Parts: sequence; structure tokens; C-alpha cells
Amino acid sequence: MPIKGGKYRTTTTSSGKIMRLHFTANGKVNEAKNMKTGKTHTPAEFKADKLKSKEKYASKSTKKVTKKVTKKAKKK
Repeated sequence: MPIKGGKYRTTTTSSGKIMRLHFTANGKVNEAKNMKTGKTHTPAEFKADKLKSKEKYASKSTKKVTKKVTKKAKKK
């Protein structure tokens, strides 16, 4: 389903996949869809990925908080 407030662009990856990307007004990608298979990486999944990458470099107390937030993002 299209997301409001941004622009869609298609690109071909080095492996030959055709991807449709949604760019926000800030220029960040927040949705990606493989046009051959139909598989979509949603905005909620992008948030979870961002939290996981921050978790690598965070302190132990921050890791506990991000686990809770990640679980909530996966449920939605």
C-alpha cells in the first residue's frame, strides 16, 4: 500500500533485483519492495533494524529498553 508524503523510485540492484524505494521528505528510505517477488520491508521493520544497529554500540541499560521497543514494533 502506498505511503503518503514522499516519492517512489525504482532501482536495479547489482544482483538484478528490481526494488521500489519510498523516500521521505528528508531523503531517507523507509520502505522497500522487491518488484519480482512482492516482498516488502515496511517502515516498522526499518525502525526495528535501526534499533538493532544502535543496540550493538549501546550500554547494557539501553539494550534492555531497545529490546522492549523492538518487541512492540514486531507485534504491530
